[in-house]
Amino acid sequence: PCDQQLNEVWENYINQASRTMHTDNRIFLQAIKSGVPRAKRGEVWMMLADQFHKNHPPVDTSDFPNYNVPYQELLKNLTEHQHAIFMDIGRTFPNHEYYKAPFGMGQLSLFNILKAYSILDPELGYCQGLAFICGVLLLHVSL
Repeated sequence: PCDQQLNEVWENYINQASRTMHTDNRIFLQAIKSGVPRAKRGEVWMMLADQFHKNHPPVDTSDFPNYNVPYQELLKNLTEHQHAIFMDIGRTFPNHEYYKAPFGMGQLSLFNILKAYSILDPELGYCQGLAFICGVLLLHVSL
């Protein structure tokens, strides 16, 4: 269990970051050194993504023809990478409870994210390491 004080530090930092265009890097680095409580990791990732979005120009979406296609619509399409994704989802964190069951909720969620991304970014499509990145994100961020 995480220290209540550490949870409060992160709660305050996340709230401050959501109200301002930038954050105090000194406070952030100190908070990181103290650790990110498991319950706050998804919120911290989302906060960091929001901060990046606020402080950088918009992505040039001309190379991503499906950029504005909703997630559920992307899932209705086929991708040439489906076989490779199916092969890898069973090898991604095979001992973790969420991903252990073949075609269970964890593997299905991971497959859907990887499939949608391969359609969204056809130049990259799918590569093996992507399953581990998405797998960790799925454990901490609710979709």
